[in-house]
Amino acid sequence: MAIMAILSGLGIKMVGGFMESSRKSRAKAELSMIQHGLEAYRAKFGDYPRENGTYPTNVADEQQMLFNALNGKIAPDGTAVASRALLDLSSLTLEFKVYPNPSDSASVANRIVDPWGNVYLYSYDPKGGLGWTNYSYVLYSEGRDGASTAVPATGIKDLTAAGNADNLYAE
Repeated sequence: MAIMAILSGLGIKMVGGFMESSRKSRAKAELSMIQHGLEAYRAKFGDYPRENGTYPTNVADEQQMLFNALNGKIAPDGTAVASRALLDLSSLTLEFKVYPNPSDSASVANRIVDPWGNVYLYSYDPKGGLGWTNYSYVLYSEGRDGASTAVPATGIKDLTAAGNADNLYAE
């Protein structure tokens, strides 16, 4: 009986490790897909999607803005556009969230979520307006723990911060 219990415990641990490895691989593949969509967006509009501060109030946050941009619905300056989707969003996991007033467009949000159920995070400082020395975007998953530290004022990802230990970044 003891041998069977030990073998059973090892089997469960191995399956758990395989599942975690599978989630990491899927997150890396999805980050690559989103990255390709962002490059297609830049080719079409001349810039990457900008952060929340430049968008109208009906865009709740950067993650909803990222979804709208990749879906071809919003230009870098925040204006609504009717373009085809720049990425096949059906192959990604989406979170649809309705806030207290569903009749208000600001109360509905679509976000792209990682294999752990957390939204992919996106940040971009066009032309260094916030003081970034990184002139590109930062796109990442917070990984299994769902925690991270904020993107530093330089815009350079901090791989040494304790909260970022299991983060997965687009390369």
